[in-house]
Amino acid sequence: MSKNFLEIMRSPSTSLNSKELKIQTIMIFILCLIGSAITAFLISFRYPGAFLPFFLGVSLAAFFPFSLIFTWDFLKKHFNMDSRFEAEIILWSIISLGLSIELSILGYFSNNFIQGLGFGFVLFYPFMVMFFRKDKCFNEKSEIISNEKVFGYSIRHYWVLGSICGLCTIGYGFFCLSSFFFNGVPPIVISFLLIFFSLIVVYLVLCPDLMNKILPFEIRRKNGFYKYSALCIGFSFILLIILTILIGMFFW
Repeated sequence: MSKNFLEIMRSPSTSLNSKELKIQTIMIFILCLIGSAITAFLISFRYPGAFLPFFLGVSLAAFFPFSLIFTWDFLKKHFNMDSRFEAEIILWSIISLGLSIELSILGYFSNNFIQGLGFGFVLFYPFMVMFFRKDKCFNEKSEIISNEKVFGYSIRHYWVLGSICGLCTIGYGFFCLSSFFFNGVPPIVISFLLIFFSLIVVYLVLCPDLMNKILPFEIRRKNGFYKYSALCIGFSFILLIILTILIGMFFW
């Protein structure tokens, strides 16, 4: 016997068939839209003009994860979704893409589209790198050292690490690009060179398998990951300080 809407909404997702799960997903998405509209309306009292960007941003950010239920068969056909690492990369990439679009929209309506786009890209870029390096680095093999189960190259942990380093490097490059359009400095060529150089830095951060051959500790172990994170974040902050001083001396 088929369930009504109320029964579907109250049932755990695991107890629903494919059709019922899609119905539940659509209903939850509609509730998210209603909640987003009410929240945006309340926020607009404090920040006039914020209704549309907030509503669009949250709605789009919610759309991407909810769309997974309708594209799951397609994803299973084209990707190895039985692999925990690959499935996690694909799913979080889609979610981060939604967040990136939300930040870009909020940036556009706050008259700072370039910085919004930059911060959104910072969240999405680590997953791009990890996706293309999933066969060589980010997979189940990284969790095994001589038959011993170890920390490995965790997708979520390296996304956080890549995003932090990206904010210090790629984010600063987009900040300089935004400054060029508003203030005329630094030159646009400098901004693009900073972004390009920063992409390389973050890419290298997300190559722990290569760094593991150079550094004197094992990055695949939890303590090694913490040391590696401290090293990468420290280097990114130092690089940010140096770039800020140099650009300030020559262009501001």
